[in-house]
Amino acid sequence: MKLPFLCCTWLLWLHSIIALAQATTVSGRVLQAGSGRPISGATVLQVGTTNGTSTNSLGNFTLSVPAAQDSVVVRFSSVGYTNAQRSVGSGSFITVQLDSTALIYQQKSAWATVGLTSGLRYTPFGVQARMFGRRLFHVPVTAATSYRTNLRHNSDFVTSLFFSIANTTFRGRGLQIGNTLLCQRLRIPTAAVQFAALTGILHVHLYSVGNIRLPALAVGVGHGELQGRHDGANVSTAGIGYVVGLERAFALPVMRSIEIDAQATRWPSYWQWQIKLRRDFLSQKGYRAELTGTFLPGYSEIVALVSRLLF
Repeated sequence: MKLPFLCCTWLLWLHSIIALAQATTVSGRVLQAGSGRPISGATVLQVGTTNGTSTNSLGNFTLSVPAAQDSVVVRFSSVGYTNAQRSVGSGSFITVQLDSTALIYQQKSAWATVGLTSGLRYTPFGVQARMFGRRLFHVPVTAATSYRTNLRHNSDFVTSLFFSIANTTFRGRGLQIGNTLLCQRLRIPTAAVQFAALTGILHVHLYSVGNIRLPALAVGVGHGELQGRHDGANVSTAGIGYVVGLERAFALPVMRSIEIDAQATRWPSYWQWQIKLRRDFLSQKGYRAELTGTFLPGYSEIVALVSRLLF
């Protein structure tokens, strides 16, 4: 009985050694074209097989392939990006860049977005429109406006102009600089709040340093005026305010490629806070969903938006 058992064990061990000897790996990194950002969770699949893996948080991957083949054909895919297919030599390292489908539509094909927006507490009915100047006027300007109301007295109007100052490479890394001129006018009689502000904001984004992805930085200055009630007292103040904010894109296990903006403005005697969550979906058709929270003394509102690119 011992001899057959030893023979089976030896055969299994020999089969494992042969299998290992017949396998090798290909490795590499998957990045976003243009910005050089790593794409986490991207699917890496050997074409014609079920042999695959996915990229880690830095966009790196390692895929085991048969050593008998000099090269294999590998497909790279991720939600919101165009697919890519490459022939990869066994044991080699490859860097693959995927184009963002939403970015392609916005910069090359789309001339505007339109959407329905709703303030869930005070201004339930609204619309938003954004026009891309590069398609219309051949200059890098984006104009946006939104209006919400409760069809009675409450209203919220926001308009902005974004100027792309620079979109280039700095020390081998993607660099984007832009400026936004923002006008806000809020009137909520039901909450005894009126607010108006004109603000200029500078956006600077150096995409990464080494393997560390950096958030975009926003800094600005503006003039605001607030009238309302807070903590049982009337508030009426006007003056200069200072803005600071961060913008960061994340890849989460249950929700890929979600963007988060957080912004704080210090007005003379109070703070204005805003946080925004943004995600593209049905990217081939150019849909986007946003949730924005805005907070002022005596006023808070959550705004939902669904928009679509026009081609």
